[in-house]
Amino acid sequence: MLDRINSETQQPFIIAECILDDNRERFQRLGANAVIRPIRTYPELVVRSLSAPGTERVLENLFTHDGTSTKRFDIQLQQIRWQDIACKIISAGLGTPLGFITMDGRVITNPNHDDEVSTYALLIMVGEDKIVSSDMISVVLSSH
Repeated sequence: MLDRINSETQQPFIIAECILDDNRERFQRLGANAVIRPIRTYPELVVRSLSAPGTERVLENLFTHDGTSTKRFDIQLQQIRWQDIACKIISAGLGTPLGFITMDGRVITNPNHDDEVSTYALLIMVGEDKIVSSDMISVVLSSH
């Protein structure tokens, strides 16, 4: 199908669904602009790949455990700027902070960089090849 679409004179933006990751590269070679896994619980994934190409891969990682996963680390912090938390964790190679859980149980995602936050837990995207613990994060965050 992809080779027939590519023979058209106008180049459309092509989204292909693949079940097996082994096919992803082949679909891209054949002209697919975005290759996504079928995630039926999040049908907006197709719209995301059209409106912001590349974001579909980030969203796939949030829904699957392919290479990365979002983990919760129970770490209590008081009145610390979000940018200080995020920069220290990223600089230490421990992952990418996505948000936190407040002392009263609210989940906050993508806070502003200059927000002063108090946390009960941090939500961090961690590579599956990394071993990260709450203790490691606490040490990094307590360093000056």
